[in-house]
Amino acid sequence: YEKGAFVLHMLRNMMMDFKTFSDDRFIVMLKDYVNTYYGKNPSTYDFQKIVEKHLEQDMNWFFKQWVYGIEIPKYVFFYITEKVKDKYQVIVKVRQENVSVDFKMQVPVVVVYKQEGYSIFRIWVDKPEVEVKLPLVSMEVKEVVFNPFESVLGEVEEEK
Repeated sequence: YEKGAFVLHMLRNMMMDFKTFSDDRFIVMLKDYVNTYYGKNPSTYDFQKIVEKHLEQDMNWFFKQWVYGIEIPKYVFFYITEKVKDKYQVIVKVRQENVSVDFKMQVPVVVVYKQEGYSIFRIWVDKPEVEVKLPLVSMEVKEVVFNPFESVLGEVEEEK
């Protein structure tokens, strides 16, 4: 039961509009599922098709890993910031452990600014090691939070 709840939580976070923190897309997807299969005996594959319709992409990788699979990743990350003219470049490096080499997931990253405010980005961790340059930001960076809101089931460790 806990795994199913976490799968829904991860899908919700994948669909969330991080600018408004709106769950509207996720709620519309769930309503579509209920309306489509009300009074029927749907399969996991039927649910996957509804998810794919609303995310507009093949989600076979997600269901293979998170529904049918048993692997749980450990993410070891660190980041650096560099001043580029009047902006700041954040580079996030992530090592993914305890999973297959083809394991992948989109993970949110929050860049917290020294003054106030933050920006949220999504990055693909789709190899044992990835390095991602986030879009340039206009304010000095205080910290980077990897996998906020426990958006992805896994262990997170920051390397200093």
